[in-house]
Amino acid sequence: MSSTLKAALVLSLVAMVTSSSGCSQGDTSDVQMVEYEDPQGRFRLMLPADWEIAPEESSYRLFAGKPSASMKRRFDATVGVTWGPLPCDAMLVDDALAWYADKATAGEGYEEVSREERMVDGGRALQTGFVVHLPVGSQSCGVTMWVQGYGVVWQVTCISEDCSMYELHEAVFNRIMNSLELQGAWSPVS
Repeated sequence: MSSTLKAALVLSLVAMVTSSSGCSQGDTSDVQMVEYEDPQGRFRLMLPADWEIAPEESSYRLFAGKPSASMKRRFDATVGVTWGPLPCDAMLVDDALAWYADKATAGEGYEEVSREERMVDGGRALQTGFVVHLPVGSQSCGVTMWVQGYGVVWQVTCISEDCSMYELHEAVFNRIMNSLELQGAWSPVS
């Protein structure tokens, strides 16, 4: 692939991911959403009715996705929700959300393409758009949002397993992230 074609591809991916904060290309008015409430009552958010919650353990406390018609993968788009403690040296960290975002962007094959602040559930959130360059040569695109609440930092990550399909999922990703509601004080140690 020529360097000009590579540059054009990266620029188009950047445009797709960075547009996630503004008006979406896709209309989701026909997508039926259902409320998911964490069994322990820690959070709730809206998910598309046709998405499946993965039964197996993962690094996320909630992992759900849009089933794929392709035999190559299980899901075309996914959402994962998890949380973690404030940084150990919280007194030395100016911004816990930025600390988490910086830590995530340091991963191998991970390319951050946007970073912006937004409001979710009445509080400040930090959202990053990214491209993940997979070892098999393909790329996934997504957005991660970090929100601080009840003494922990929450992470909601939405991924389009194929970057060429990102625009199809973008509006749903925004609806999922905008619907996040943190519930009550609880101990992050389970």
